[in-house]
Amino acid sequence: MIFLSSYSQPVSYPSYNTNPLPSDATGVSSNAVQLAAKMHLGINFGNTMVTPEEGVWNSKVTESYVKFVKQKGFNTVRLSVGWVWGHLSDPEKMTIDPVWLNRVKEVVGWCVANDMYVIVNAHADLGWLEDNVNAAMKDSVNAKQKALWEQIATTMREFDEHLIFAGTNEPKVDTPEQMAILNGYHETFIKAVRSTGGRNSYRVLVVQGPYTDPNKTATLMTTLPADNIPNKLILEVHDYTPATFTILTQGDVSWGKMVYYWGAGNHSTIEPERNATGEEETLIDNEFKKIKENFVDKGIPVILGEYGAWKRNVIDNANYLPKDLDKHNQSVDYWTKYVTKQAKANGIIPYYFETGFMFDRANNVVKDQPLLDAIIAGYNQSVSYVTLANRSTNLLMDGMYRFDNGSNAGQYGNSGATAQQWSIETVGSYVMLKNRASNLYLDGMYRNSNGSVVGQYSYSGSDAQYWTRETAGSYVKFKNKATGLYLDGMGTTTNGADLFQWAASNHNNQQWVINTVGNGQTAKMGSMSKDDIAEEPNFSIDFYPNPFSHEFKIEARKSNEPIHVSIFDISGKKVQEAASSSDSKQLLMGASLQPGLYIVQVEGVNSNFSKSFKIIKK
Repeated sequence: MIFLSSYSQPVSYPSYNTNPLPSDATGVSSNAVQLAAKMHLGINFGNTMVTPEEGVWNSKVTESYVKFVKQKGFNTVRLSVGWVWGHLSDPEKMTIDPVWLNRVKEVVGWCVANDMYVIVNAHADLGWLEDNVNAAMKDSVNAKQKALWEQIATTMREFDEHLIFAGTNEPKVDTPEQMAILNGYHETFIKAVRSTGGRNSYRVLVVQGPYTDPNKTATLMTTLPADNIPNKLILEVHDYTPATFTILTQGDVSWGKMVYYWGAGNHSTIEPERNATGEEETLIDNEFKKIKENFVDKGIPVILGEYGAWKRNVIDNANYLPKDLDKHNQSVDYWTKYVTKQAKANGIIPYYFETGFMFDRANNVVKDQPLLDAIIAGYNQSVSYVTLANRSTNLLMDGMYRFDNGSNAGQYGNSGATAQQWSIETVGSYVMLKNRASNLYLDGMYRNSNGSVVGQYSYSGSDAQYWTRETAGSYVKFKNKATGLYLDGMGTTTNGADLFQWAASNHNNQQWVINTVGNGQTAKMGSMSKDDIAEEPNFSIDFYPNPFSHEFKIEARKSNEPIHVSIFDISGKKVQEAASSSDSKQLLMGASLQPGLYIVQVEGVNSNFSKSFKIIKK
């Protein structure tokens, strides 16, 4: 959460790195991707260790509470810690009270002893860093950042990789110039930790995007801060979308009205003026999609360091109590489950911001079981994907890696690409078809003519996105609610042809075969997104990212056999080829290609293995 205040800015501080140790990689050998893969469902010990006196806002953390949280299904903790607000024994020298340092170390030790990963950050900074990402203050802020982290890192450097440091909380950045300054603050943090030596030389660290806002981060954070140890950084974002629903609890304000009801099926007829308006689930989808494409797909692990929405009946303000309370509480549970699910589906590690409404920390009791159930269910619920093959032509329904609203849906031979994979969402007696690659929904576009093209569009809730699923023997047909027309392959056998609609007929062109795709998880937690295009007992191929901007990597797994790769443009002309060696089954390709759609053919050099797939250069 954001703290708004001020803090005086001394210019320089003494060095606290008085006893650096030799570098020690023991117990901290995992890189960021490997470590993130071990971190599953996360929780904040929120509003606990941020105040001048621990326990003012929430009960003190105990080891029994740490064990209780782990027993409830969490294996990683974000420990929000205030260092300057009441915890400096000498503010002029930026000296942290050693009693407080050791208290934080005690809580970290309980987490590590119980095999939990724990992130320690700098929270409640009273604005000394978060409000001062600017050229005028950068020298003073960097000096303070260095002094702060030399002390914290030195005190806790003996812990293994279960301890992770996070340099800031929610730094305010709006421009590329400010982003460069923020990366400088991050680099000061990184250097300060590394300089203390020991295990800190190789410890995985967390850096924050601007405001920790997913949209600003995807736009402004075009590079990570420098670190002399490669592949040891995790990125952090937060999500409280929409703020009118999640954190606006004390009345309407100039920038928005309080929202009590959110999500599909959760709007109130009793109090419609408090329903969410505009896009709802789609906003979450789009934010996480940006983070996935800009960071997760490039091998940069990401945590959702904070997210949460609060039920108005547990907040002591009778003036703002929803009239449709059951529907409101259902909305909060649904939002929490949806955000948890979509974070995991996009390879982002979720940390729920728990502040005492879900758990009674003093007595280690669950206060809100439905909310806890929503978090657990969201994390454990994988999205199931299917392919839809036309009975007449065997071509698959394909999103064609088109991301623009109103773009045409297509058909293509089986390639194994995520653009051919769809989730089927049930809405009452209808279904919606959502593309795995683009997150767009299949849309009739209100086109009523036979032979009209089917489009794709972000979630709108319109009748054009609703389809009736009808059984035709062992096949299915899809009828659009708005147009009354059926999905129709039109008998085309051309790869890349459009997908059409036609009035009801008994022709095979309107009949589809549904096949389930794997377990439906979009990306392995903490790893790059990979499209697994071939799974044979002794041969498997990964390629990623797809779409790609500069190059894509193709990698043979399971087999020691070299591969030969050919790339063809849409006309069938070969535009690039390469072969791997026996020593390395990886190839980087595509740098010389122009933006567009390509066919990649992979062959085993010494066997009959062969596989083709589509890839898009943006």
